[in-house]
Amino acid sequence: MSGGLPGRPGGERTLNIAAADGTGVFRSYKCPGSYCEPTDWSPDGTYLVINVIDERGRDIWKIPIDRTAAAPILAEPFAERDARISPNGRSIAYVSEESGRPEVSIRSLSGTPERIVASPDGGAQPVWRRDGSELFFVDLQGRLRSLSVRWSAVRPAFGLPVPLDIPPVGFGHWGTQYDVSPDGSHIYMLRRNEDPPPTEIHVVLGWRTLLD
Repeated sequence: MSGGLPGRPGGERTLNIAAADGTGVFRSYKCPGSYCEPTDWSPDGTYLVINVIDERGRDIWKIPIDRTAAAPILAEPFAERDARISPNGRSIAYVSEESGRPEVSIRSLSGTPERIVASPDGGAQPVWRRDGSELFFVDLQGRLRSLSVRWSAVRPAFGLPVPLDIPPVGFGHWGTQYDVSPDGSHIYMLRRNEDPPPTEIHVVLGWRTLLD
């Protein structure tokens, strides 16, 4: 999946889908706003979940793969973004600014639209563990936290956020800067480059002979 970059002017925005191995037909879908960014697939693969920016603000939409009309999932007066569908397809984790600061929130995709705040001190970048038993997010200090998830017939119940003993992921990024292995045992993240800048420049003469 791919989309445009925020703030880049000009042209009609499209979302593009291609097979990971490069085979098949390259498909493009019209962006329903001035900017779109894909954040997740539905578990059954029938639609894309996307961030949309337009004159109304930041909202969460879905684009069906069968090319039926795109539709908003969450379109409130405040900003909503970075949505992830739970593996069982019942709930959506996303970032809401309803309180005036970013908070990881959960809503059911059916029934009563109650918002559950999973990050009581603020947070962003939610990621579900593959079996749905854990939810990860980054707090306002850039630290990765996790909380347990118990599913019932009515609604999910969440444990208290627990900080993980890993280097800071960072807060304030556009998009999610880490991922979790299917069993939740490994975290994959971008490494901050803290190497010292170069102090010398080396010039290699006759470099063509090194290719022989």
